[in-house]
Amino acid sequence: MIRQLPFAPCAAFLFLALLFQMPLPAAGQMPESETVRIHYIPFDAETFLAITKENIESSATEYVEVHVNDQTFRKLKAILDAAGPGLVDLYKLRAKITLPFQEVIYIGQSGGVRSNFKGNMKLSESGRIGAEYFIKQMIESNTTR
Repeated sequence: MIRQLPFAPCAAFLFLALLFQMPLPAAGQMPESETVRIHYIPFDAETFLAITKENIESSATEYVEVHVNDQTFRKLKAILDAAGPGLVDLYKLRAKITLPFQEVIYIGQSGGVRSNFKGNMKLSESGRIGAEYFIKQMIESNTTR
């Protein structure tokens, strides 16, 4: 006679089997779903090459990873969320911000913002200055490269 095991031990076994198959983050590394990656070129930098979506990562002079709940990042995100409608020059990008769940935000030299979720926007002059200030703050306190 075959006896069936109750559901709870089977579920626990399945959970443990899946748990040990999942890759764990390295020590000090954040889970991908909580990491924000920022590639940055100073906004006042003049370049010989156009800085586009295709080459901003390799052209960036600074790179930083922060937690999605980092206080400085949240301030930056509030500035970006307040951007109004406008245009962005996709040949003069200065920052690429990769958020969890495939959201990518580009900031142009003159304050134009491009989000794959929200489209084209424009920062006010004070918003552009504030965005660059908070990006620099994150880089100075969390330098990765």
